[in-house]
Amino acid sequence: MKSKHFLLPLVVLLAALWLSACSGAALVNSWPGLTSDNETAYLAAGAHVYAIRLSDGHELWRYPAKANNNLQFIAPPVLAPDGTLIIGSTGADHRLVALDLTRLDPDTQAPLEKWTFTDAQDRWIAGVLVLDDKIFAPNTDGNVYVLDLTDGLSTKKAIEQIDLGAPLWSQPVSNGTLVFVTSMNHLLHAFDAQTYASPWPPIDLGGAAPGSPLLGPDGSLYVGSFASQIVRVDAATGQATTFASTQGWVWGGATLDGDTLYFGDLEGNFYAYHSDGQQAWSIQPDGPVVGSPLILPDFIVFATESGSVYAVDRQGKIVWQREVGGKIYTTPVANNEYILIAPMQAEFTLSAHDLNGSPVWSFTPEK
Repeated sequence: MKSKHFLLPLVVLLAALWLSACSGAALVNSWPGLTSDNETAYLAAGAHVYAIRLSDGHELWRYPAKANNNLQFIAPPVLAPDGTLIIGSTGADHRLVALDLTRLDPDTQAPLEKWTFTDAQDRWIAGVLVLDDKIFAPNTDGNVYVLDLTDGLSTKKAIEQIDLGAPLWSQPVSNGTLVFVTSMNHLLHAFDAQTYASPWPPIDLGGAAPGSPLLGPDGSLYVGSFASQIVRVDAATGQATTFASTQGWVWGGATLDGDTLYFGDLEGNFYAYHSDGQQAWSIQPDGPVVGSPLILPDFIVFATESGSVYAVDRQGKIVWQREVGGKIYTTPVANNEYILIAPMQAEFTLSAHDLNGSPVWSFTPEK
């Protein structure tokens, strides 16, 4: 009963996201998207994307400068090698934008737009994949839009549109040759990054897969789904086997550390599995684990829907636990000094914690 009590808000949020996708209405009060470099956190939260200075939590800029009801942001921003930050809107205006971090508006100090892509038919929930000179952008209209990163155009047009037939909620991954992406109609897809041909038919995972696949060093893919399992797929042949069965749905992707995979489920369990498929241990935190784990040198960090952050060692012992508040669906992010947590329905939008879990600063946007 306890796990189902915690799971209910997430199911309601999931239903709201599905309904908003069907109706075209903007989704508000959803989980934020988060990424970071060594100096700045980039937070996609509601009407804006915020740049926040890591040293003290000070807002450097926001995009757009003034809120636009047609623009909403939850997809994780992606830092591209050309110095741009790529963000997509989940609002009624379905634009994908690259902000030039080297060119600032003299009035707002926000970066100027380098290019936009406006041909998608629905919202952006997943971050894009930048591979060499291409951008692979998965949209909830079921298409992966392939854009040329280096064409110099201010208005992008897709050089390829790959129709995968169902909403795409997860960031693609690549081994340099093939691109892999999951869809919400239970499938794992693969296609060549140059020819866009599929090396093998889509694999039925048995349940919706909102998390990204994990690509292991041996060429295996590990994919969680709402079928309450992790599937292992040979990336070269497409051969799929059940790697681990879980008590609840798996939302976030697994994380690999050495030969051990770490992941959580929505029934409130956190697992460690050896790469040979043997379970090392599992623990039960205080709620569903939605995001992926964060691997750090001394421990593994994960968050729960109940608003707690845990650090566990590689034997499954809890090193520390901190109650942040709100509900945490976003994967924690770290730089060299801080662990960043982005809750929803909390008193703040972003918080930084030291490696002992103690809060250093919190960020709440000014109106």
